[in-house]
Amino acid sequence: MLATVRGAVRRPGVVEVEMGTSFEDVLTAAGGATEAVSALLVGGYGGTWLGVRSARSASLSRASLRPRGVDLGVGLVLALPASRCPLAETERLLRWLAAESTGQCGPCFNGLPAIAGRFSEVVSGRGGAETLAQLSRLSGLVAGRGACHHPDGTARLADSALRVFASHVALHARHGRCSDIASSPLAPLPAHHPVAEREGWR
Repeated sequence: MLATVRGAVRRPGVVEVEMGTSFEDVLTAAGGATEAVSALLVGGYGGTWLGVRSARSASLSRASLRPRGVDLGVGLVLALPASRCPLAETERLLRWLAAESTGQCGPCFNGLPAIAGRFSEVVSGRGGAETLAQLSRLSGLVAGRGACHHPDGTARLADSALRVFASHVALHARHGRCSDIASSPLAPLPAHHPVAEREGWR
């Protein structure tokens, strides 16, 4: 398959690898890691975070990833360096995904901005147990109820971040927003151009 490998690798880009290739070999195909990797985002921006320990025993195949709740999606593998805050990176992705909605159904128009907003509270340290409960409830409300799968992927990204990076959630709860929030995004995000016809589509 063709996989797009980005993040903490020496040669970001598209690589051709066999199905079932280990994630370590996938990163090697992109020149190898530039520093220690703490997690992989697999499947796309609406994909699933996979902790590095789980990634060591997984491979680039649906049979390997499905029991872990991960899908190959668009074939993206984003290597997150241990020096970067995973919650700050996830927050950027969630805000972008929420802005990419066409506004045609409730799960996207209302649910995704709400998920992004509650996640920002977690990153800033203002979100406690109630905010985490709200995130779980919102994810359940939007998953499977949109006109497309865009809200499903956004909810999946948020859920996996809270699960895989639980220790970071606890740190942010104690100390608030970290310095990594000001760094440039690890995942490249296209500029958002609002759709002028949105009002007429409803």
